[in-house]
Amino acid sequence: MDAVTHFLIPAFLVALYRDLFVKKKFSLHYVFLAGIGGLLPDFDIGVYFIMKILGLDVAYGQVHQVYTHIFLIPLVLFLLFLIFSLENFNVIVCSIRKHKLKLNYVFLVLGMGWLSHLFLDSVVGPIHPFEPFSSASFGLNYNFGSLFEATVDGVLFLLWMVYLEFKHKISDFI
Repeated sequence: MDAVTHFLIPAFLVALYRDLFVKKKFSLHYVFLAGIGGLLPDFDIGVYFIMKILGLDVAYGQVHQVYTHIFLIPLVLFLLFLIFSLENFNVIVCSIRKHKLKLNYVFLVLGMGWLSHLFLDSVVGPIHPFEPFSSASFGLNYNFGSLFEATVDGVLFLLWMVYLEFKHKISDFI
């Protein structure tokens, strides 16, 4: 899947959670962070390009989806959410305007974004979610083709903008 899809799916899911269940208690900044979480597993692509620039002889498949596409990472993020949800660990990461971002929710939405990325990648190709413990692969390995994926990105982006307009009146900020 393309980057727009990896950003919009978790952002939309967290936005729905926010709008249906927690309303204003859950800042829209968490929605943005969920989208970022959906992109984070592909930071290894940047690592690959840096390695190539440095002259290291590595294959793309030796770097991409090896360590960042495993279930252990979202599991750790969800465990950190649980730990920091305890009464004693009510940590504020930062304040953006009047919103105070809590560390436990940052871990939660990053984990949700990361997990959605793994799910989406498992649709288009196998991932190895249990590395380094097992090389077992998981996924549908369905190749949609780049034109289809680009169309999905465009449609998702359009739907996201329509959702933001009707739910949050973004045209008021333009």
